[in-house]
Amino acid sequence: MITLTPERTSKRLGAAIAGLAIIATGLLAPPVQAAPNAPTPTSSAPDFGPNVTVFGPSTPLADIQSHLDALAVQQKDAEMSSQR
Repeated sequence: MITLTPERTSKRLGAAIAGLAIIATGLLAPPVQAAPNAPTPTSSAPDFGPNVTVFGPSTPLADIQSHLDALAVQQKDAEMSSQR
């Protein structure tokens, strides 16, 4: 038979109090709410911002290349500027 020493008694009491505190916290915590739904887009074309260009499959390669060349010229000497 195990004898209860004051040390064992205090450990058991501490464990019981900790367990009750965890249970009470779970019972008293406010319910979790789901995140609000994202707003639905108002147009069929999404807005990716001013620094995004979207090319479609029907865009001629020459147009894409000329656009990228113009961007490269614009950014060539702007390594640390806000124009990148």
